[in-house]
Amino acid sequence: MVALHLVRGFLEFSETKLGAFVMLLSPKQAKALARRRRERPREGLRWFTAGESALVETLANLIAPSDATGPGAEQMALLGRSAVETVDRLAAGSPCRQALYARGLLALDHLAKDEYKSAFVELSREHQVHLLQCIDRLHHKWSTPTSLTAKIRNRTVILYHKWSGLFPAVEIFPRLVEDVLQAFYTDPVSWVWLDYDGPPMPQGYPDLLDRRWRARAAETQS
Repeated sequence: MVALHLVRGFLEFSETKLGAFVMLLSPKQAKALARRRRERPREGLRWFTAGESALVETLANLIAPSDATGPGAEQMALLGRSAVETVDRLAAGSPCRQALYARGLLALDHLAKDEYKSAFVELSREHQVHLLQCIDRLHHKWSTPTSLTAKIRNRTVILYHKWSGLFPAVEIFPRLVEDVLQAFYTDPVSWVWLDYDGPPMPQGYPDLLDRRWRARAAETQS
């Protein structure tokens, strides 16, 4: 038990120290993130830069594609906000999402350029899907409970890829999928497709309180 505690303590210490060291080894990422911070909208419910919006739109269409069986993220703008607008609003209101999206979207583009020498949005659909499948496999591999030895190995690999820039792309993937699906299934386009009439009383119950007061007043008068 003591040895196990020491190993875990060493891992936590190493991750903390290496995390700080990683930042020193990543001037390109730091410079790119700083540039994007300057480009961000200053007002309203928007947070993504123009380039990030284009990337999220492409990713949304891959995560919730339209086909012969029904609509996808691409059709959302027909009846309301587009998928990227909805995800942008979610990011604008959440500092945690902002940190994930800032690093993750940058990492996705770097991964595409390393693998195919082009930005993600410029790749063929086949190559885009291939990259997302690789990222999904890595996410499941790194997050699946395993033995202590495997956890140590995974932690070492993750630390390395925090430096290499790959890890943020893997880290953002489940958040991105959840946000896109949330945007799609709360949109009127999906409601029409699912033959869903929408939530009951979407405007609330404005007359309920007045009716109660009128009933109470009538009882008092009688």
